[in-house]
Amino acid sequence: PTGAEVFILGASHAEFGAVIGGQPKLRREWTLFDETAVWKQILLKTGG
Repeated sequence: PTGAEVFILGASHAEFGAVIGGQPKLRREWTLFDETAVWKQILLKTGG
């Protein structure tokens, strides 16, 4: 709603486990980003 252009930097990770039927099985996956930096960019744009 603010129209602020933000840049989001992050990292993703996938962890694979046992091989089933010749294909590795995805065990877990996560993504991390800096939410505080996103809010800061919005506040700087809106003057909040």
